[in-house]
Amino acid sequence: MGNQKQKAFTLIELLAVIVILAIIALIATPIILNIIEKARKSAFQDSAYGIMESAEAYFMSNMLDNKEIENRLFSFESGTTNELSYNGEQPKGGFLSINKDGEITLAIHNNEWCAIKDAKETNIKLIKYDSKTCGFDDTPITVKSNTSAKLLLGSDRVILDYFNVPNATVTCKNTSQNNVIITNTNVLTVGTHVITCSVNKNGTITSSADKTIIIEEEIKIEDVIENNDAGEQGSVAEDAVGNKRLTGVDPNNYVSFNNELWRIIGTFDGQMKIIRVESLGSKAWNTTAVNNWATSSLKNELNGTYFNSIDQTSKALIDADHLWHLGGETTAKITRAKMYESERNTVVYGSNPTTWNGAVGLMYPSDYAYATDSTNTVCDTATIFDWNDACKQSNWLFTKTAEQWTITPDNKEAPYAYTINDAGSIRISTDTGSVTLLHDVRPVVYLKSNVRITNADLDGTGTKEKPFLLSLS
Repeated sequence: MGNQKQKAFTLIELLAVIVILAIIALIATPIILNIIEKARKSAFQDSAYGIMESAEAYFMSNMLDNKEIENRLFSFESGTTNELSYNGEQPKGGFLSINKDGEITLAIHNNEWCAIKDAKETNIKLIKYDSKTCGFDDTPITVKSNTSAKLLLGSDRVILDYFNVPNATVTCKNTSQNNVIITNTNVLTVGTHVITCSVNKNGTITSSADKTIIIEEEIKIEDVIENNDAGEQGSVAEDAVGNKRLTGVDPNNYVSFNNELWRIIGTFDGQMKIIRVESLGSKAWNTTAVNNWATSSLKNELNGTYFNSIDQTSKALIDADHLWHLGGETTAKITRAKMYESERNTVVYGSNPTTWNGAVGLMYPSDYAYATDSTNTVCDTATIFDWNDACKQSNWLFTKTAEQWTITPDNKEAPYAYTINDAGSIRISTDTGSVTLLHDVRPVVYLKSNVRITNADLDGTGTKEKPFLLSLS
């Protein structure tokens, strides 16, 4: 065999192969990287949907257990834990919120992608992560200047609740007022404010969002009563001395108090006066035949056992040292304006007191008399002893099922006090007025002057289905 000469790649050929491989790499790398990025993006989006589904399951579980959820927040900031159970990638930060209707708002990120969903949307969208844009929707919030709606403090906070992040520094600035650092809305003036809150972890802002807060003028009780849409079967009217009264068959004057339905009688010197819808049952005004309210058995029960049964939140709203008038008359054959005047006079039986300071009382006869339809002028001149059908049938305080006690005693004889009988007339007689007899008792309280209606600007409030809500300013 002869010697064979082996052929090898020349340098030019090697260079050509390298160039071809480089070209292939240049073409393939972006495609591969793009595939990887899409896969990572898709994986995070799947994780976000898994987290949302876990939140939906959490909401349904609580509903089945009869547990009410209202503005529940879950944080995904590092160092925090939450109750959601899910698979997939753990977010590096952000928040998920569930409102009382089960609607979910989502803004979470992995430092590369941000998954966002507003409450009314069904799909989650992904955008490139930026701490300034990866946040909840900036829906303006309107707050009355006397509403206890706080940014970061207190159990009643309603604004930017998702910035309550454990183990993180949260700073909120009023960007519309020279970046002044604030902590809650009671430092804000009437007007529009843009609040920017940021979560700072180890010197790095991980989440940030803006919220527009509109602070409106204070809601005064008088304005609520004056502007109240009392409905087709009610109205707001002034009595003879200018007190605002709810009048008619069924005005929109329901209020939630002590987890019960009460109704607004009216406003008196800036204080709201309310009466319990349901009676406490039939009770004696006094177990002895003496019409001194200050020492009566009913006064003691209402301001002892009953007052102590009221929940602490509602009890804090009551003017527990209100001045009640104990003046009276010898007859009910007078007009309602005269009855109002007599309740406040100093003519009493014997040594009975003319006033009493306390928390829980009963309605005055004039409260009942002024609750009738304000458009019926006959009721202005008719005696309250002889209400005609037009006066009593259009009166929301009238009940056909039982006789009701009032707080007002007779000023001539010891055994008697005024009642509203089941025929709709105000009486003081030996038949019905003896203080030892059993009649229906409906507690009445005056609320503190700084108590406010917090949902007065919402449609349909004041009805039995959506009663007014109360809080201290």
